[in-house]
Amino acid sequence: GRRFTTLKTTHRKKYSTNVLKKYKILPSEPFNESKAYLLKTHNKTHDDIWMGGQNFRVLTRYNNSTNYGMAIHLIAEAVSRDSNQSAVE
Repeated sequence: GRRFTTLKTTHRKKYSTNVLKKYKILPSEPFNESKAYLLKTHNKTHDDIWMGGQNFRVLTRYNNSTNYGMAIHLIAEAVSRDSNQSAVE
């Protein structure tokens, strides 16, 4: 499978978004910060690469783990999606 090893991925180091663009790392949604943490989650056959902002770092101050921060982020997205869908119904 494809594994990402081009840049160091961690919630402790920020990259400018211009540097990330040079490596063809672009956000899939609007990202309004000039610097980002580069995060990686492992799947069976590949790595998913995420850009994290200051709020992500705040999450990892409670539990110093990228996996914890990603779990909270994904739960928050699901809750937001469900509440938006309920508002439409």
